[in-house]
Amino acid sequence: MPTRQGWVVLAGGVATLIVGRLFGVRELFALGIGMIAIALMAWALVRLRPVRLRVARRVNPSRVYAGEPARVEIAALNKARIRTPIMQLRDPVSTTGGARVDVAPFRGGTRAYAAYRLPTAKRGLLFIGPLRLTRTDPLGLARRSLDAAPLTSVMVLPQWHRVGLPGGGRNVGALSSHLRIRALGREGDEFRGLRDYAPGDDLRKIHWRASARSDELKVRDMDTTGSRALTVVLDLDTTTYTPDAFERAVTATASILVSASELHRSARFETSAGSQSGMRDASVDAILEHLAVVEPTTDGSLSDTLHSLGARAFDGVIVVICGEYNDQVRSSVRATAHADATVVVVCGGTVPASTAGVFIVDATVDTAFVAAWTQVVGHPEHRVNIPEPVRAWSA
Repeated sequence: MPTRQGWVVLAGGVATLIVGRLFGVRELFALGIGMIAIALMAWALVRLRPVRLRVARRVNPSRVYAGEPARVEIAALNKARIRTPIMQLRDPVSTTGGARVDVAPFRGGTRAYAAYRLPTAKRGLLFIGPLRLTRTDPLGLARRSLDAAPLTSVMVLPQWHRVGLPGGGRNVGALSSHLRIRALGREGDEFRGLRDYAPGDDLRKIHWRASARSDELKVRDMDTTGSRALTVVLDLDTTTYTPDAFERAVTATASILVSASELHRSARFETSAGSQSGMRDASVDAILEHLAVVEPTTDGSLSDTLHSLGARAFDGVIVVICGEYNDQVRSSVRATAHADATVVVVCGGTVPASTAGVFIVDATVDTAFVAAWTQVVGHPEHRVNIPEPVRAWSA
């Protein structure tokens, strides 16, 4: 179809033809016919001249963490024997105006390449395409468009930080000391190794032979059911969050669950809206994909979720991640008295002091969560390399 310039030339040709006819000016009459002829020839050129082009699009990688680089690579093969005409590729990308690439003519049997970066600053699902190929005539009077590659998507996973976990043998934070005291008199069912003695340890667990060969007392590190069990509850109450606070809440949730997965620790993830998944049943990748698209809502309530945990006689550590530590959250946390401890990660508003059995982690600013969590829980036990996301072609 004609472009804007093509319509101008065509309309101008018709007007000039009419004026030349009315006033008997042959030059204007001839000029009008010439302008119309040029517009029609341009339309015929883009309409009738075939373009044998094979276009492939590769998204690299297909899953990426927020803030990490990702790019789209486009390769075009000219299957014809003649040079390609002037073309433009436009690839729409959700939340943006998309990418536009001008493709200069290239010979038959050769390839042309182009690439652009994706906006990955925010978590979520990015939709790419369909890739639109537009060819024009040399004068830009007519164009023809067609889809060259289908719609595809890229999952931008939330950011996360490696953090320590409650009950870790090497952790000496306030929560870990609390759990050791709560574990007094309990028989552990899994031997983790030997560690240095810490205040609150059961003296019966001292390994005297190992202590004799060391300058410090050594203790048998046994995991009890309570110290291993971990539930993370994300409050989705939209009235307690600002946009930035909710992003910090998602990052904190992802950090705890991914760190648990790395250490092969049993963990459960729930939200105040009622969605839940056990990490033994659902992979951590599935949970991260859920966190990539989760948004605040008015459905459900934190108190109902915590009450259901109590009804199941949950034993262990419950981590509640919320926007504000208001009266509703405070009263809901009281329902978790059956747990060994409750950790409340506050992502906005006023941060209260920790109380007996309830530990407060300040996540009101972007840089506060890891430091406050480490102070309460302790340092990560070790570092584990994460496999690179699978890279896939889409054509």
